[in-house]
Amino acid sequence: MYWLLLAFPILVNVGFFLRQFGHLLIYPNNEYVVLSFNIDFFIMYLETIGIQIFYHLLYIGIYEGSYVFIQWQKTNLEKEALLRTQWQGRFEVLKSQVNPHFLFNSLNTLSSLISENPALAEEFVDDMASVYRYLLQTNERELTTLRKELEFIDSYYHLLKTRYGAGLSLHIRVGEEDKEALLPPLTLQMLVENAVKHNMMLPEKPLRIEIDAADGFLAIRNTLQRKNVRVESNHVGLSNIASKYKLLNQARPTIEEKESLFIVTLPLLREKTGVS
Repeated sequence: MYWLLLAFPILVNVGFFLRQFGHLLIYPNNEYVVLSFNIDFFIMYLETIGIQIFYHLLYIGIYEGSYVFIQWQKTNLEKEALLRTQWQGRFEVLKSQVNPHFLFNSLNTLSSLISENPALAEEFVDDMASVYRYLLQTNERELTTLRKELEFIDSYYHLLKTRYGAGLSLHIRVGEEDKEALLPPLTLQMLVENAVKHNMMLPEKPLRIEIDAADGFLAIRNTLQRKNVRVESNHVGLSNIASKYKLLNQARPTIEEKESLFIVTLPLLREKTGVS
């Protein structure tokens, strides 16, 4: 493109030169044509070409400089967005680590279990330890395997199940070949927590959560049975997941409501970059 812009004045003047030369061949005795085709003619056109090339180079330099500056700005903005998302993610993890509400409810459940069912209380403590260990270890990771996420969500679900009993059910259908696929850590926890936060859980009408993997995608579904009291939400969890996939240059998750179901579909990644 730029070479065409640079060559354009040269081609125009060469064309004009050939036109004049043609006139000289056709009208060799024409005094005006003969006089215009001399050394002054060459000097004039060389100067004209030089001036036009200079202005074209100046134009191209300004255009290229503007383009480089815009790309530099864009790169800096993307880097800033990445840093913001990373720190926001770490902040959300930190909040999860010390979430007073979650910890308070867990300790209350544990307190009642100690006297009612010591064996179950012991299992509950083990699950709590697994959950908080994963939360602490995953803070520095960009990606983790689906296998580790499912192991974590199993412990997390047992904590919830102990609290909500028959009001909650979780069903996982993931083949072994998909368990080594990758996704951002705590993705499943955010989606399960989101489902529990916004829906009713009753023994006669349990909240059903399903996790399925197929064709390179992971679908997380939950039945829609919203609470009568509106729960405040800033959608940080869902937007945080979407931002992570965008910054990984991957297809963004899809979110939809269909046939009384809330469905989030995530691409499963295969690259090993960032996994520890």
